[in-house]
Amino acid sequence: MATECASHTHCEAKNNPSFVLDESILARHAKLGVTRKDEGKLSVYTFRVWAPRADSVHLVGEFVGWEKGRPMTALAHGVWEYHLTTEMPLEGMKYKYKLFSRDRSFYHADPYAWQSEATEHAASAVCTETRFRFQDDVWMKHRQNNASIPLSSRPIHVYEIHAASWRTHNSRPSDEAFAVLGYRELADALTPYVKGLAYTHVAFSEDMIEGLSYMAPPARHGSFDDFLYFVNKLHANGVGVLYPFPVIDIRKQVSDSICSYRCPNLTAYIVLTLLHFAEKCHVDGFLSQNEPTDEAKALTAFTAQEVKKKHPDLIFLHKGADLAANDAFDLQSGNKEDSLWRYFACDPFFRRYHQASLAVEKQSLLCEPDGKGRTLMSNFFGNYEEKFATMRLYHIFRLMYPAALLSVMGNELAPFTSRTNERELEWFLLDFSMHRRYFNFVKEANTLYLENPPLFTGDCKVLYENASDNVLVLSRRDENQNRLTCVFNCSAVLLSDYFLPIDIGDCHEIFSTDSIAFGGSGQENTRKTLAENGGVVLDIPPLSAVILKSLSNL
Repeated sequence: MATECASHTHCEAKNNPSFVLDESILARHAKLGVTRKDEGKLSVYTFRVWAPRADSVHLVGEFVGWEKGRPMTALAHGVWEYHLTTEMPLEGMKYKYKLFSRDRSFYHADPYAWQSEATEHAASAVCTETRFRFQDDVWMKHRQNNASIPLSSRPIHVYEIHAASWRTHNSRPSDEAFAVLGYRELADALTPYVKGLAYTHVAFSEDMIEGLSYMAPPARHGSFDDFLYFVNKLHANGVGVLYPFPVIDIRKQVSDSICSYRCPNLTAYIVLTLLHFAEKCHVDGFLSQNEPTDEAKALTAFTAQEVKKKHPDLIFLHKGADLAANDAFDLQSGNKEDSLWRYFACDPFFRRYHQASLAVEKQSLLCEPDGKGRTLMSNFFGNYEEKFATMRLYHIFRLMYPAALLSVMGNELAPFTSRTNERELEWFLLDFSMHRRYFNFVKEANTLYLENPPLFTGDCKVLYENASDNVLVLSRRDENQNRLTCVFNCSAVLLSDYFLPIDIGDCHEIFSTDSIAFGGSGQENTRKTLAENGGVVLDIPPLSAVILKSLSNL
């Protein structure tokens, strides 16, 4: 699609100083792809493609031949059309377009195909309807009812996956075609897993998008109906689905000198792709990642805003550098995560000089690294036990942060080696005591987040900070004045009978990352009340977080 957009007079990109969603262009593109009309025993399939630079276009495929095919008729505005009347159903059959110009000819997949081939040939597949029937009315109604509630006032904890390498058949490499799980298998295995770990949404990683048709879910996992089964299965169990935001990096396909993100045809294509997944596939929103150019980021912001006007209940998350000011994206991440990772990678003795890295900012999506570089375990400072303690400390800091959360698959296993898309996660780590205990910790911590509104709504306030001791105290309080207070000890020493000059009244410890069940030393504050002399006195284990709750709220 991007290749055809570039450098042609029909594009008119150079004449558009800003992004414009031309309704006539949008309506014209909405008719592209394949449609079907039944007339008795016959079916009329209409194929339309936008190819303004072609001198002629032929429809080729399993039903018309791959060499010559059938010549298509040129319509206005660079659109080519062909009507095929047949008694034979074409659903699922492969096809492409063969474009001819003065100096060459080449095959082109249909950018508007709902289904594509999983092989390297990446042919499109005829898909004009779906036999799948959604059974997620309860979920969709709940989503619409919550549309007016700001995302910062709802529990949002997203589990980002690369479907081909989450699990594979018999632990085989995921680059083997038979090794990957199909959408139905994936849904049946992933649904209880994310529910058990108390995640609210599943997001596909952007490197799953493949081929030239961004409207077709990745074909290696099954058909279009199989993808709908995946979405429906998660919805039926109270888990949302986010899809990668399909911003095309045109620079990979044509030179910059003839390319523009401001092409109105490209804008129409992105908007229709988003609407396709929202309306046909019932996805709950989109996750975008930072693109290398300012224009790519601007296109992302503009198209998201246009789609949000029609579907205000959709969730738009962005990870990476901030986009241009735009109300469509509910939450965006900046560079906060980098400073946090550097802080916990630092020797605890020197963390006193980097206390500013723990500063809390509002409206930011706190992300984990994707594991393709250095993992958290390998990056964090300390010996074996200290690394696990720091992992638990870091996870609780994320839960206390005033924003939605995005966790990358595999980090719940605390791996030491980097993840790749060519093999499944290191599930064998759960056979080791410390990894299994950390896995259970993630489950308990995530459940704590879901069950306590102060952690996902209301304000976040710094009650106390002592850089010399690496101590930070955060408070989260909801509109009903329910409050949770978290005390962080980022040093490697036990702080016994530590006095905190904070007035939170009588309180009780409800959670500690140092619990023996999580792999810690078991240092707990078991006294009936921790209040003393207008403050709080407690033992804070090294590299730990202790969560306190007022006795009046228990």
